[in-house]
Amino acid sequence: MRRKLTAIAHAIISTIRPRSFSSPILHGIGLFVNRKFKSKSLISLLSRVGFCASYHEAQQLELSTIYHPVQPTPAGTFCQYIFDNADFNGATLDGLNTFHSMGGIKCITPSCSLPSALSIKRLKSVPTAEEVGNLGVLELLTFENVKKSTLQKIAVQDLSMLNPIPSDIFTPCLPDIFWMSGK
Repeated sequence: MRRKLTAIAHAIISTIRPRSFSSPILHGIGLFVNRKFKSKSLISLLSRVGFCASYHEAQQLELSTIYHPVQPTPAGTFCQYIFDNADFNGATLDGLNTFHSMGGIKCITPSCSLPSALSIKRLKSVPTAEEVGNLGVLELLTFENVKKSTLQKIAVQDLSMLNPIPSDIFTPCLPDIFWMSGK
């Protein structure tokens, strides 16, 4: 009930003071609808009745999040990257006209070791598609195979020198071996 009252209060305040009040709830709803349905008309309709931010605001929030600097991973935490790929229109046999995508997330545990989330700085202008596309570009590194195998570097030592076998040890004869294997 409290969530509903908060959402309604944010809708009323943002309707009365649209330029001075920026509701994180309405921005979140606008961003969610944009990511889930990709419908500019649905976001515009919900924005006109006061239930989410405008389409432009949702896009600006998404771009501001992309440009937000990545927080460093604290020492003493376990960090794991999880990646998966997706092939759209995978029913094609020839592999043509198929979109291949890969995405990943970074998981850090324990969560209490992470600093609290910083506020995201709002972009003053919308960057071009080329500027956004250049953000996540990583330099390609080529693998150079070393000719020498690492197995060749292993040195095997004679362990009989460290722990010599005594000469007076019992060595069984053939009838003794048959008797021991028969048990």
